[in-house]
Amino acid sequence: MDALISLVYTIIDSVCVCLFLDAFALHRWKNHRFLVGVIVQTILMYASIEFNAAFLNRNQIIKILLILLSCFIAARALYKNITGKFLLFLIIIEYLLTYSLSFAAGMLATAVCGMDAQTFQADKTLSLIYGISYYSAELFIIALFRKIMLQRMTSRPRSHAQHSQLISLLSISMRIVCNACDSTLRYKRTQYRRICFCWLLHSHFYFKHRNPLFIGANGICRIGKRTIIDA
Repeated sequence: MDALISLVYTIIDSVCVCLFLDAFALHRWKNHRFLVGVIVQTILMYASIEFNAAFLNRNQIIKILLILLSCFIAARALYKNITGKFLLFLIIIEYLLTYSLSFAAGMLATAVCGMDAQTFQADKTLSLIYGISYYSAELFIIALFRKIMLQRMTSRPRSHAQHSQLISLLSISMRIVCNACDSTLRYKRTQYRRICFCWLLHSHFYFKHRNPLFIGANGICRIGKRTIIDA
């Protein structure tokens, strides 16, 4: 059962990556050929997770690097008119944004239920409800982001549209990542701009030391991006 849930979550993650990249690049293939590529990307992501669990003792950092590498390899084949560096940057941004959203959603869930993280994790029903709720929200938010960005792209030259999209993306990233780290932190607008890139690169390490109960590297029903079933 856990393996099946993990697979479903991985499929949603893979679809979200493609929806996110759709806002910045063009498909290299159409219809069923592109779908096959998405399936291959999902298989690579899931294989990375299982490989890490079986041979690397569920090392969290290595797992994230393997997932990012899998996404990059597949996306490089699926998309055109985009440089490798920019593609990798977008994949990292997408992962960190959804990771941060998952972290914030986990904290909200435990606050609403009046439990600490460990108690919440021990309840399989609550963890499953959380997982379904979060991944549904993730899919909706990414799909909405894609729709908005594609609408902007149709009304502007592509180069200008990509520049505008990147600015919007960084603005959203600053606020989500900083708010997810600590709800008591309040930054001014200029401070957001200065620390944006730093937070995007190092947020995972901050989360790991901030509250290991939420961003656990081992076990089942961990709260956090791709860690519900270590997925």
